[in-house]
Amino acid sequence: MTESVSPDPSLAPGAVTDLGARKSAPMFVDWGRPRQLWESVGGAVVTGVVCGLLLGVAWWAYLIGVIVTFVGGAPSGSQHRTLPGALARGFVGGAVWAACVYATSNAIGATPKVALPESMLAFLPWGFIPAVLVAIVSWFTGRRRRAAV
Repeated sequence: MTESVSPDPSLAPGAVTDLGARKSAPMFVDWGRPRQLWESVGGAVVTGVVCGLLLGVAWWAYLIGVIVTFVGGAPSGSQHRTLPGALARGFVGGAVWAACVYATSNAIGATPKVALPESMLAFLPWGFIPAVLVAIVSWFTGRRRRAAV
């Protein structure tokens, strides 16, 4: 097994990658801070705003946005070494996404094509509960794949 410092500029300085055995992407803790922030919050903000806009267009457009968000966020749990790390990322990403959907929908003033709760706090679980559940499944899947290598 050959170890060397990764030439990938998105990784934290001095991050060690296992070039001989690892065939998967580097872990979350190996990334640089900007990439960690983008992966944790940036994607959730962008997809949340887009879904909030689509919420005023049509129910099916919103559903497509939710599916794209789900597919994009599904592997996030597998990028963590520990289950608590995966859970935290799922919780934060899901809560940020839901807050952005709700805030964008209210900001544009269009009538939502899917009924929303009266308060943002009531909508947040619709974001973080599925995200945490997906993070759990993703983490266990990633753990099994890493053990098989």
